[in-house]
Amino acid sequence: MAIILNDNIKINAGKPSESKYLSTGNTAYSGTTLVDAKSGVTTAIPISERHLGLTVLLSYTGETNVEYWFKTGVAYDNLEEKKFASEQLVGDFVTGATNLGYFSGQTGIQRLDLNGFPITPTVFDGYYYSEYNWYYADADGIIRIGSPTHNGPLRRAYVNSLRTKSWIYDVGTSGWILSWSDVVADVGNSTNPYSYSGTPYQEITWLTGYQTNGDTGIMGAGSLITGSTVTIGNPVYSYKADQDLNFRTPISDTPEILKITNDDNYVRFSGSTGTQLLTASNGLTKVGTDVKLGGTITGDTIITDSRVVPSGITYVTDYSSSFVSESLVTKRYVDTKSLTAGGGERIFKMICQTGHGFVNSEVVGWSGATVISGCYNKPIANGLYDGEVLGIVSKYYNADCFELTQAGYVTGLTASYIPNSTYFLSDTIAGSLTPTEPTTPNYLSKSMLIATSNCTGWVLPYAGYVITSGVTGGALVKSVCNPTIPTYNITEIDYYIGVSGGSVVNLQPNINGVAKNGTVIIVSDICGNATPSCYVQIAGSFFGGSFLSCIDTAFGSLSAIYNSENAKWDVIGFSVTPH
Repeated sequence: MAIILNDNIKINAGKPSESKYLSTGNTAYSGTTLVDAKSGVTTAIPISERHLGLTVLLSYTGETNVEYWFKTGVAYDNLEEKKFASEQLVGDFVTGATNLGYFSGQTGIQRLDLNGFPITPTVFDGYYYSEYNWYYADADGIIRIGSPTHNGPLRRAYVNSLRTKSWIYDVGTSGWILSWSDVVADVGNSTNPYSYSGTPYQEITWLTGYQTNGDTGIMGAGSLITGSTVTIGNPVYSYKADQDLNFRTPISDTPEILKITNDDNYVRFSGSTGTQLLTASNGLTKVGTDVKLGGTITGDTIITDSRVVPSGITYVTDYSSSFVSESLVTKRYVDTKSLTAGGGERIFKMICQTGHGFVNSEVVGWSGATVISGCYNKPIANGLYDGEVLGIVSKYYNADCFELTQAGYVTGLTASYIPNSTYFLSDTIAGSLTPTEPTTPNYLSKSMLIATSNCTGWVLPYAGYVITSGVTGGALVKSVCNPTIPTYNITEIDYYIGVSGGSVVNLQPNINGVAKNGTVIIVSDICGNATPSCYVQIAGSFFGGSFLSCIDTAFGSLSAIYNSENAKWDVIGFSVTPH
């Protein structure tokens, strides 16, 4: 029974009144680790002499003179660090805080079954369950939540059912350590490890099997992939040191898109729509704001026209007055397409006429009075057609639209032509071509095309003439020649002259006296070897004062017409290379 004293006790010796508070020699219970120090307490003090609230002083590696007490019992596991009194100032705590952030984790639970684990004491036996979040012990020994990105993948913590012992991954040792605490409750604090130097365990070996360590090991149940992974976001605080929360500061890596502001109540995140194109597909729609294309555009389609009759991009008015350089196309594009300052390859126009009835390679005319007037139709050279012949259909769009080429080089013709042949308007089939010139009196001789291959050729812009006798005296185009001599002087029957790089074609009017008013000559590099250093020379007196023109690109061609009034040649077309 207790002894009643009427006054307190004064102890002259430099020792505490409770002798069990210190170890022998008036020193703290010490050991290399906390486990060693606590084992020294339970060895020195018989269980019969322990009581609830008994306080002892411990020293171990990293900690000196720390009070521990038997808080909830007198067993080894009940010896806990004596941290705070029952009352503290409210200002020392974080109170009333909610929604301090959300974490990423996996809902599947793993259970670790330790039985006869090779550690003394064997109090580490039992079941341990995986926690929801990812935990790790940093190199400084602090328990943290999240990913040790500097040392390996995400790992979970494992805590026993009483939440008095834990397994946690330690980035300092690249292995798992045993802790005499609940690591979940100690986030932001130092670990309380039990030193273990065995094989580092990893959660991937705890699925359904067994990893040996001598004769014993760790049994696992459950799976990391059981359930689903929930990712809501990182915590708003970086870490917690005791009752101090160290909050992260929001920052935007793209402030021009996502702005961050704050007021008295909120941190506000807002998107910037001033210069951004939002919710736009390949059609690119932005009401009230200019849309400009720049940078690299990926994908096969920029604009898709899904209307019944596609018309592409349509301007609602004439914007040409406000265009600046390269508003629509660049000079490189123009050069590539051979639309040079000297003229294009051909003269063409898209024509829309409901139910036009034309096909590719047919001849088109405009009616007079004796046939259907006021529309495009098919002419014929039998003397009965009183309209004008316009050109050849070079492209069929649909039943209501086609492309008409009036003059110049054309490709993609669907009729099969004989190369180097001249084709005339047929006198038997309306809208057709024939390689045989009509000879019947009062019929029309109208040269339409000189074929350069079975599907390409030059559409001729010449007027036809009525045959007044049984013979016509020959067509306007008499010859397609490919001279092999280095210097070639034109003749009266020449029209198309095929040469190679280094050749000279003489157009001087005094050569053979053949240059007549309106004479047209086409010179082409048919060998494909013309270069700036080996070009085709075309000699003659040209408008502008030059006496020499040239072809310096492979397969290039030049067209010129003679004006006898000024005794000058005029270049009317130049092609860098056929298309």
